[in-house]
Amino acid sequence: MAVQILTKVLLTPVAINACFSSQVFMRSSNLSLRSSMMTVQPFHSHNKNIMLNKFSFDPIQEQLFKENCLLVDENDKVVGYKSKRDCHTVVNNSIPLHRAFSVFLFNENNELLLQQRSRYKITYPEYFTNTCCSHPLYDHEDETKEKDNIGVKIAAQRRLNYELGIPTQEIGMDNIKCITRIHYFDKGDGVFGEHEIDYIVFIKKNVTININKNEIHHTEYVGMDKMEDFLKSLHYPITPWFHFVVQSKLYTWWKNLDQILNSPTDNVIHKF
Repeated sequence: MAVQILTKVLLTPVAINACFSSQVFMRSSNLSLRSSMMTVQPFHSHNKNIMLNKFSFDPIQEQLFKENCLLVDENDKVVGYKSKRDCHTVVNNSIPLHRAFSVFLFNENNELLLQQRSRYKITYPEYFTNTCCSHPLYDHEDETKEKDNIGVKIAAQRRLNYELGIPTQEIGMDNIKCITRIHYFDKGDGVFGEHEIDYIVFIKKNVTININKNEIHHTEYVGMDKMEDFLKSLHYPITPWFHFVVQSKLYTWWKNLDQILNSPTDNVIHKF
């Protein structure tokens, strides 16, 4: 399985296998998206609304932190499991590499559903991000299945229901398209951060939404022509994984959405 580090021009077609542009992308604290307003900034795990002290969180989020994520190597091969807490705790500037997914759900008008994470989230509270971001779980046997990315798709369906209240019958496996994968690291504030091989998942469907306020503060559909102004207007930062996708290839994918949804999955892991 190929792993590609984005340090040179990618000379590939415009379709899905052309996943990322020729720009070199390096992770840094001042990396910006078209304007300084879009810069990913460190999150604050000491947020008084979330944390009473270093080890006291919202009880629902604390319970979810006990779920087990799938540990993977740099080729996305499962090598074990650890709790969400362990998979997001920074130790000696390092975080265990684990599997995740990021859903980008578009309605029939090609508008992208965005969310602002709730103030109760342990990581990146109140950050804006794509539709839904989470992990396939070791505890759910179906979510460990590899063929045709079915485990990731089942996990995405589960979290879309949990976070956004989207009925599972509204989004079938055939509606869920794994576009590509990215490998990124973000140490957050040095207490909790991210180190993931993240499946980029696209869905185009009109859906029913009933948000879980413990997970999400706010949702909004945004058209491609309004996205840049929307991001500039935000008074909160955006998550690092959303940042990387916006900066690399989101707009190209968006312009060719129907083609992308019907193209083969890109098997390269793009490393930031």
